[in-house]
Amino acid sequence: MINLLTPERQQELLKEYRHRRRRVASTLALIGFGIALLLLVILFSRLQATKKEVSALIAQTPSKETNDNDLALKEATRTLVIARNVKKSSATAWWEAVFPNRTSGLIITDWQWFADNTSGPAHVSIAGRASQRQALIDFVTTLKQDKIFSTVESPISNLIKNRDLDFTIELTINPDEK
Repeated sequence: MINLLTPERQQELLKEYRHRRRRVASTLALIGFGIALLLLVILFSRLQATKKEVSALIAQTPSKETNDNDLALKEATRTLVIARNVKKSSATAWWEAVFPNRTSGLIITDWQWFADNTSGPAHVSIAGRASQRQALIDFVTTLKQDKIFSTVESPISNLIKNRDLDFTIELTINPDEK
């Protein structure tokens, strides 16, 4: 049908057709760009809202790491207060009294130094494992004879088994040794 038109009219028609095609393509490109921009804005706003929610939850939830650090700091401070009230020789003397007096077949696995208050006597709790009951009895007897300890408490439950005994011993540092 285009062949029925004059060549000048054909050129005008083709020019107009190309122009309309370009306008439709640019309109579609603008619509596509607008949709993409709108999606980015929606995603960004959701991301910001999620960040705010997470920040609010973090602010409300106490941090376990912070609590652990606070507990460690409190324990270290308490230990320093206790150590200030005990002469250096007394603070290490219990160690020197306990560890060399271990009998064979006795392993100390844990110990804790603590005090009921900063002015009272210091206490030491020792935990371990003895291969035989007699080794534990000898160890406790040796500790009771040492003057650095005012009391040595070994519960009867430490002696229930004859072999491979798990034990705990509570020692009170003699206040006269301060």
